[in-house]
This record gives sequence, C-alpha cells and structure tokens, in this order.
Amino acid sequence: MSELPRHALVVELTVDADKDAEFNDWYDNLHLPALEQVPGVLSARRYATSATMTLDRDEVSQQAARRYLTLYDLESPAVFESEAFRSVPGFGELGKHVTAVVSIFGALDGAEG
Repeated sequence: MSELPRHALVVELTVDADKDAEFNDWYDNLHLPALEQVPGVLSARRYATSATMTLDRDEVSQQAARRYLTLYDLESPAVFESEAFRSVPGFGELGKHVTAVVSIFGALDGAEG
C-alpha cells in the first residue's frame, strides 16, 4: 500500500451566479492544469455542491449559491514557496466575483512533516 500524502490544500469557493460559467471555464482549463504541473502537487480533485443546507437549532434552510471545493494532495507546504507555484494564474478580474477560503492541512498521526 502506498503512503498517503502528508499535506493537503483545501480551497472552498463561492462564485457569483452570473460568473459561474466563466469561472468554471477558467478553473478547469487554465488554473487547475497549471497547478497540477507544479512539482510537489501530487493530485487535485474538484467538487461542487449538489445541495447545501444551513442547519440551525430550529430549522433547516436550503442555500441557493453553488459552492466549490478543490482538494490538492501535496508533498510539503514548501510547494507554495516555489517559482512554479507563484507563476500559476490567479483569479484576476474574476477575483471580484469569488469568495475563497484556503486552508493547508498536515497529517495528525504524530509523524514529523
């Protein structure tokens, strides 16, 4: 059995509805392929909400905005210091229409890394 990646980059995105198609075209055809070529990025997988609910103590309500999640498996957080990573195209003008939460996670099994 191969060893699991020690680090993960998790990107959660909400996109303005009127820019959704343009955003997905950019992400799928420019941004994601460029990130997959960065040394140390082991894999990437995108997800989109099929349904989102807000759970409150007294009610459950459906949310209209579609949200996206991309999980990247990384060799190390040092990936972000590389010239290859810094050269990946950012949101540009689409940034005004995107809310992003980016988190870096490391394995919690007691091993260094």
